[in-house]
Amino acid sequence: MGIGIKKVFLGLLLASIGTGLSAPMLRIFPDSPYSFGPTTIDTSKTVEFSLTNIGTGILRVCNVSVSMGSPNFEIVSDRCSGSSLAYGASCNISVRYTPNLKVNNVGAISVAYDDDEDNVACNTVKSASISLSGSGTAIRVVKVSPAPSMGGFSFSFPATDFGNTSTMTFRICNAAGDPLVLNNPALELLNTPDSTTFGIVSSNCQGAVLNYAANNSDCSQNYCEFNVVFQPQSGYPYSKTTFYGYVRINDLNGGPDGQPSGSTISLLGEVNPPTGVIFADIGQSADQLVQLNFTCPDDPTTNANATQSTFDLTYSLSGSSYFSLPNGVQACPTQCTENKPVYCNILVRFSPETPGTFTGRLIIGYPGGSLVRTIYGVAGSSTGNYLDVDPDVINFGTVFRFASYGASLIIKNTTGSALEFQPQAVGAGVSISGITCGCNTGYASNGQFCTPSGTPTTSRAYRIRPGEICSISVAFSPPIVGNITTINAAILLDTPAQVIAIPVIATMEAPSPPTNPSTGLPSFGSGGGCSSTGLSLLGLLAFLPAIWLRRFLR
Repeated sequence: MGIGIKKVFLGLLLASIGTGLSAPMLRIFPDSPYSFGPTTIDTSKTVEFSLTNIGTGILRVCNVSVSMGSPNFEIVSDRCSGSSLAYGASCNISVRYTPNLKVNNVGAISVAYDDDEDNVACNTVKSASISLSGSGTAIRVVKVSPAPSMGGFSFSFPATDFGNTSTMTFRICNAAGDPLVLNNPALELLNTPDSTTFGIVSSNCQGAVLNYAANNSDCSQNYCEFNVVFQPQSGYPYSKTTFYGYVRINDLNGGPDGQPSGSTISLLGEVNPPTGVIFADIGQSADQLVQLNFTCPDDPTTNANATQSTFDLTYSLSGSSYFSLPNGVQACPTQCTENKPVYCNILVRFSPETPGTFTGRLIIGYPGGSLVRTIYGVAGSSTGNYLDVDPDVINFGTVFRFASYGASLIIKNTTGSALEFQPQAVGAGVSISGITCGCNTGYASNGQFCTPSGTPTTSRAYRIRPGEICSISVAFSPPIVGNITTINAAILLDTPAQVIAIPVIATMEAPSPPTNPSTGLPSFGSGGGCSSTGLSLLGLLAFLPAIWLRRFLR
């Protein structure tokens, strides 16, 4: 019995300093609170919420319901109520927001679930809530060209070749009763990494006053009009084929309480993949057939009546070492007959090890000359994924030996597709102390990091979905010895599309390091976002009994 008491007491103590047991755990994405943003009166926006069990054991979803905000908010699809979710399993609900007045709306979705893992479902119910908000706006946007006509705040250009141009024509009209007043400028292209690909080429909306008209859902009455051009950057490198742009509408009274609406139009431009370009993820290989079409050279020593000469052909590559010609799979001839055409395809392999765009040259050699075909390889994702990281520099300022410091990196996927990545700390004293991001396929969370589970198919342990936000905790402990005065390190985020480097900077205190620790209590801990955090005297005193109890309970 004494042993049992000791184990229980030790378990409670360990739990109090951060050690706990795993259990079913509900995760909702997108995170609460969720804002639908400005939405035209009497139109709807729908978003899908994913409910995931990120803990061990079975989590039962009893039911989901609108607990506040009906009928502006309603569940239009429920694939979760009554379901049982194992670790990593998800289900989805779709929520629709429909404003009918030019006001701010708030609502909530309630999720009732059972995580006690007994044999009776939903006998012990817990509740999670998704807070919702949205604003009814008088701004109505309709795309009138190219056909078909379409309303909303999100539009996609038709697939466009590099170097070519696609244009969309939009109209703005008034969906409410009082006159809608636009500012000057009425439209503004927001500055993003892709903003140079889009442009507002004409508009008569500056300072427009638009009166309300009934039966005007297509903006055929009392409207202003503007054109947006999408011109994917021509030439190489072709680093991606999906571009994102945003146009802000500067109105004076289109939102609730006669205030600006804050409406933004989202634009997506797709690019037709160019020919002669091979896309491959870093560390992977991609093969592509390169079409060869040439005429075998003339032999000047022969004439029309003589037997025609044949030439030996060789195939080789120059340029980047990431290109190769696989042996034994080539179908192009090793000889050709003078003045005769040659049509064949040769397989080129691209195996990049670093990000970027690389040039290779396929050389067809024959006696006395050669033909050259240029090929390009893009190391990264052809979908053009990007991570938005804040801050872009971690500067700890002046730091002191025998102290520890912490900061947080906030990461957001600003694209329309999921993106895998792997973080790495590089430099003296810098480490990653925790990551809240979701695990990639083949990995599982141990409560602090994602570690291999089974046989992973990728070296990148983390995966972030479109619009998702997560964080990385960075710890820094200055070197205790040495004459270093400036610390230069980095946090690297390796993705299929790019390797992002976040510089880490710190300046050591001026005195040389002492031979023994100072008499004051050092700082042991780290925390997100603070320049200096510590375990404190209370934490140290809690740590000493734990050591004593460990010895006592052996």
